[in-house]
Amino acid sequence: MRVLGPDHPDTLTTMGVLAHWRDEAGDHSGASTAWKKLLTARVRILGPDHPDSLIAWDQLASSRAKAGDPEGAAAAAAELAAGLMRLSGPDHPRTLAARGHLAYYQGMASDADAAAIALTQLLEDCLRTLGPDHPDTRATWEGAAYWAARAHAEAP
Repeated sequence: MRVLGPDHPDTLTTMGVLAHWRDEAGDHSGASTAWKKLLTARVRILGPDHPDSLIAWDQLASSRAKAGDPEGAAAAAAELAAGLMRLSGPDHPRTLAARGHLAYYQGMASDADAAAIALTQLLEDCLRTLGPDHPDTRATWEGAAYWAARAHAEAP
């Protein structure tokens, strides 16, 4: 950072590598902090819809979930899903996957109703775009059923 500066692409890449290995070493809170710092830099330098910024949102969501912060994971996943929607459109497989992750994090954040609703809506899109036999469609079907059952069990 001293030689290349904080905004140099190699500096940003190195920050991502360090964040990744913190996560791999089990320091999920430290990784979350590192991913957030990298995300802030990438959005400032590259913009919110640059693929590298979106990757940072994805990694931030994952590390927050592993750190036991499902609300933070859901917030990051919502930003990722919105960015992919703008960049790739609603039917792109990566957008569909991001929506699935968002729903999962919502469920883990004690909002089984939101997870079930989101996955039911996602299932309609997966059936339309991927077909009933695609593995992602089947996983979405199972997730929708799981969170609907949890929502029903948690209802007063």
